[in-house]
Amino acid sequence: PPPPPPPRHLCAPCSGSPPTPPPPPPPFCRSEDGGHAAAEAILTTDTHPKEGALTFGVDGVRYTVGGMCKGSGMMQPNMATMLAVLTTDLPLTPEAARSALESAVGVSFNKVTVDSDTSTNDSVFLLSSGTGGGTPVGLDSPALRPFVAALTELSRDLARQIARDGEGASKLVTVEVSGAATAEDADTAARSVANSPLVKTAIGGHDCNWGRIAAALGKSGAAFSQDKVDIDIMGLSVCRAGLTVPFDEEEAARRFEEDEIVIAIDLHAGQESAELWTCDLTHGYISINADYRT
Repeated sequence: PPPPPPPRHLCAPCSGSPPTPPPPPPPFCRSEDGGHAAAEAILTTDTHPKEGALTFGVDGVRYTVGGMCKGSGMMQPNMATMLAVLTTDLPLTPEAARSALESAVGVSFNKVTVDSDTSTNDSVFLLSSGTGGGTPVGLDSPALRPFVAALTELSRDLARQIARDGEGASKLVTVEVSGAATAEDADTAARSVANSPLVKTAIGGHDCNWGRIAAALGKSGAAFSQDKVDIDIMGLSVCRAGLTVPFDEEEAARRFEEDEIVIAIDLHAGQESAELWTCDLTHGYISINADYRT
């Protein structure tokens, strides 16, 4: 038999019944639970949501700054897959909000790299509700300083959460470079070490191979003399004045059991410093990206 005709639409006046009301919003809408739900909704290859919040004081009044972010692969900001939303109840002018955000991002989200790759949707948003009350905070307001300090602390915490959750990662890696001739040299040297596949795989294998760190410094283009460089791994001196120093391999292996691996480098070329966060490179990263579409 022929199929039945499709049901005829009847508007409210024709059917004699009122229109069906829209479904109620989920229970977490416009509530504290909504923040966590949003943090979960934006995840891609992340293994867990990344959130944080803290309070700060301005003229005896407590305000809050909070945020969420996601990112675990194709992760070197300035067009990467990182997304972050930061909020505060401190009333801010647009100019003050932009200035504060640029200051915080420069020493937090822009100091993260997982694999040195990039994408096309790197964004960090700062939203001010102003519900905490008080006079709007502008560029010249004394209240801007404590807000920037709180925003920076939160942003650095979220940035570290991104690096810790890098695709396939088992370790958070902090690269500290001091004694650089310029701030640009410090960042360049630290970024070269943090992005080196040989350094990252050595960490994944618990191999205290300082030669790979030295090689990454050498190719960075930063200005320094190799016979002045000092390198410590997890507080263990492995290189002094460009040369190896004896160290206990078993003690080094034990220190690699820590969740965070710290590489400290002193170039002895100036007074500038930089700190970057990355992760180790494991078979997990290959599996995730080799099977990404299949």
